[in-house]
Amino acid sequence: MKKSIAIFGKRQSILKGSSSILLGTALMIFGDQVPRLGYLLFLLYLFSTAVWSLMRRSFQPRRNRENLLITFSKIFLSAYLLGSIQAQNLTVYLIVLIIAFYQIFTASICLITWLIYKNNQITPRLHYLFDAIWMGAFGFYSISPFHDAANFELLLLGCYLLTLGATDLRDGIFFNNVYENRALKRHLRVCLPIFLKHLSPSIL
Repeated sequence: MKKSIAIFGKRQSILKGSSSILLGTALMIFGDQVPRLGYLLFLLYLFSTAVWSLMRRSFQPRRNRENLLITFSKIFLSAYLLGSIQAQNLTVYLIVLIIAFYQIFTASICLITWLIYKNNQITPRLHYLFDAIWMGAFGFYSISPFHDAANFELLLLGCYLLTLGATDLRDGIFFNNVYENRALKRHLRVCLPIFLKHLSPSIL
């Protein structure tokens, strides 16, 4: 049983790592073309499944049939969005906006942590100020209306996924060694969410 769990964990880490590396590399090379392609594929899937549901409607029991209004709504909405450049641009912008606000939120947490450390004379604390400055600068730069920050943010996201994938891939390759190390059980820790982690000095 333990061996099966170890094999599953190893394969899962390798699969996650490889997927993250591929996606990160694609974002770094192709930029906003990657989310645009994902957007088109999703709408094509939605359109094809709705058409297929409509075609086999007559052969299904009544209780299993999808509401006809919902089916036609899917068909017309997906067909309209497939031809809308504005909707594609909005999708890319929303992705960039989410990343930017995450950076601003993380920068705020780092700044609060630095202030708490400073007031309590806790060292080292300079790296929190540094993280607050560069992450806040990236976040505010990305939501600035005076330029197109899509490729910039997607490049950052690609770099992040590339490093995350490399970490998962490394963990998958050396999974057996870590799993068999019984000393690890005595040092196992549960990580807190980032906002609890950074606010922990004020709680303590």
